[in-house]
Amino acid sequence: SEGTTFTVALDRRAGAGYGWMVDGADAQTVTLVSRSVERGPVMPGAPEREVFVFLARRSGTATLHFTYARPWEAATLPPAEARAYRIQVIRC
Repeated sequence: SEGTTFTVALDRRAGAGYGWMVDGADAQTVTLVSRSVERGPVMPGAPEREVFVFLARRSGTATLHFTYARPWEAATLPPAEARAYRIQVIRC
């Protein structure tokens, strides 16, 4: 609904240098508000969650594209994983 926030949480592994990057959030429909990492035990390979919080600004649709890659390799290598979520914001 317009004016509410929603969360996308994606799993990742600690210490590998990989992280999730997002594209497709625009100032018209959906805006990225915050990004954080939830960590458990701090050791290489431990599971973590990367949490993205978005604000649904106004009615419409947007597709959020997430890629899982090392930032310094993103321009030269394909991502290790990719996901897309189509978001529909409605007026209530």
